[in-house]
Amino acid sequence: MQPKQKEWLAWILMLLAVLGIALFFGVQYPIPDQPPDPPEPIVELGGTHFSGPLYTSDIVLTGDLTVAGDLQYGDDDLYPVGNAASDLQLVTGTDDITATLQIDHGLTTVTWALCSLGQDATANAATCSASVATNDVTVKIWKADGFTAGSDTDVTTHWLVIGAP
Repeated sequence: MQPKQKEWLAWILMLLAVLGIALFFGVQYPIPDQPPDPPEPIVELGGTHFSGPLYTSDIVLTGDLTVAGDLQYGDDDLYPVGNAASDLQLVTGTDDITATLQIDHGLTTVTWALCSLGQDATANAATCSASVATNDVTVKIWKADGFTAGSDTDVTTHWLVIGAP
């Protein structure tokens, strides 16, 4: 390497070292401003305060919650099942079914129903189906071939029916 190349290389290395030191020690990271004191609490539940229009963390209540007035679930008026404004109720149950069972749900108008096996699928009981005809809900157990209804033994089956009370 020629002397001029050595000088040039030394100058570049010193420049990189100075830039590295400047970047490492010279960069100032901004510290965000502290927010102002929180506003007065809107709701106080058991010593926990909730302020502002939205609360995005879990809320845990150990007692009863009484709401005076309407409870709004969102801008589009979607209500959870079981709320009086939704006009729907949810009925669940578990039965041991061999072949077919008509569910005694107590609802006046059934919207829909579903079921799930309470065990892993086997050749004898691979799946279940829930059908709605008028307000009659029937749950069937199906074998693995998909065509044969019924099981040789009782199969624990969970069911859910949604409809008007």
